[in-house]
Amino acid sequence: MARKIVSIYQPCYLPPMHYIERVLQSDVFVLLDDVQLNRRVGQARAHVAGKQGRVTLTVPVVGGNRVMLDEAQFADNGWERKHIRTLKGLYGYKEGSRAKEWIDKIEEIMKIAIARDRLFSPFCDDLLRVVLDYLGWQGQYIVASKDELVSGTKGTDPSTRMLEITKIFGGTDYLCGAKAAEQYLNLDEFEQNGVNVLVQNWKPREYKQKCKTFEPNLSIVDGLIMLSREELLESLIGGSP
Repeated sequence: MARKIVSIYQPCYLPPMHYIERVLQSDVFVLLDDVQLNRRVGQARAHVAGKQGRVTLTVPVVGGNRVMLDEAQFADNGWERKHIRTLKGLYGYKEGSRAKEWIDKIEEIMKIAIARDRLFSPFCDDLLRVVLDYLGWQGQYIVASKDELVSGTKGTDPSTRMLEITKIFGGTDYLCGAKAAEQYLNLDEFEQNGVNVLVQNWKPREYKQKCKTFEPNLSIVDGLIMLSREELLESLIGGSP
C-alpha cells in the first residue's frame, strides 16, 4: 500500500511558515473550516517584520468566541487598508519587486473577499491556494464545509474526527503538530486503525529579513517577499529533518 500523508488545519490569516510546510509535506490537505474560531491560537493574527522587529497584524472578526469559521466575517472598519499600508511600509513597494507583487496579490484577494461577503475562511482559502500553487504543491485540497463525507464526521471528539477524516482519504499517516499529539490525540486509536501519527518537526532556517535579529516562523508573506521561490522552498522543505 502506497504511503499517503494527510494533514488537517483550520483557516489562518496570512499563515505562518510552519503551516505551509505542513501542507507541502502532505498528499492530502483538509482546510477544517467547519469548527469554531479559536482566537487564542492566533487564527486571526499574522506576524511580519520590519527594521524594528516583529509586527503583529490582527484581523477584526465579528462575533464571539463561538462563531463558526465558515460563518465568521471581517469587521467593516477599513482594517484591510491599514494592513496593506503596514506591509508597504515594512517591505517597500518598488515596481518590479517581490514585495509589490505579493502585496498587490494580497490586496486583490482582500478586495474580492470584502466585496463578496466579508467571510474570513474563503479569504484564507483563496490566499492559501495562490501560495501553494506558486510553490508547486500538487496534492489534494479539501474544504471541510464543502465535502459531505468530511462534514459527516462532525460531532465526534477531535481525535476521532482527525482519524476518520484521514481514513476517508485513504491516509496511511496523519501529520500534525506536537501539541495535538501530546494534548488530545488518542494515539492508541490511531494505531488500532492502522494510521501512523507523524509529528511535524520543522526547524526554521535563518534567512535575511528586514530586521537585524532573525525572527523565526513569521507569516509566509515574509518568506514570499524576502526569498525567491527556490530559496523559500529550500527554507521550508530543507528545514524538515
